[in-house]
Amino acid sequence: VREGNFSIDELTNKTLIKNIQDYQKWWEKAKESSKNIYTLTEQKKDYLSQQFDSKYERQQRVTDRYTTANDKINDQISYKEAKGKKVTTSDYNSLNKNLGKQNKSLNIQNKLLINQQKTVEKGSAKWQEYQDKIDNNSQTIRQNTEAIAENNNKKFEIKISDYERTANYYANKVETKQNSIDLAQAQGKKVGTSFYKDMISYTNSQNSILNSEKKAIEQELKTVEYG
Repeated sequence: VREGNFSIDELTNKTLIKNIQDYQKWWEKAKESSKNIYTLTEQKKDYLSQQFDSKYERQQRVTDRYTTANDKINDQISYKEAKGKKVTTSDYNSLNKNLGKQNKSLNIQNKLLINQQKTVEKGSAKWQEYQDKIDNNSQTIRQNTEAIAENNNKKFEIKISDYERTANYYANKVETKQNSIDLAQAQGKKVGTSFYKDMISYTNSQNSILNSEKKAIEQELKTVEYG
């Protein structure tokens, strides 16, 4: 009856004929329902795929904005270096901030990709396409993380250089003031208390800078492997 290989015209029992007709009707409806379910399932897959594409492309635009910002900051640093201008810790702070945000965006992209991979057969062309994107994003994250560490080292070097330059400035001030005192005493002149107040002030400032440098070095030592 299902396949149409049996004709009910050959039957004479009306009840049996009615039952067979009802069965055939519901069998056709069941086939139609199965077909509709399959169609709706495929539509749902298509909608979910489109939803994923939309989310991923939106997140990719976020990542691209940070990439553009990083390139701009790197260009500014390169320009300063080429012109002999001072590169400051704020330059590297801005760069690291953007690199960190870019990594966060890339991690969100990878989460989207990993979830989308679950909707396709493992090892299929689509699955591999998602995996390639995950691998590329992960590589960029590693590169950014290494760049952040390198930038932190550059920031430390700048900070120490600034400490030493300021400490030398006060050391020169102390030396100049001491020379003035020595000259005045050699000439038999009276040395006022203001000279010594200045000496104390300069020395205190120098000590403060040296202590700050010492703390910065001690803090940096905690980030490196002993020995």
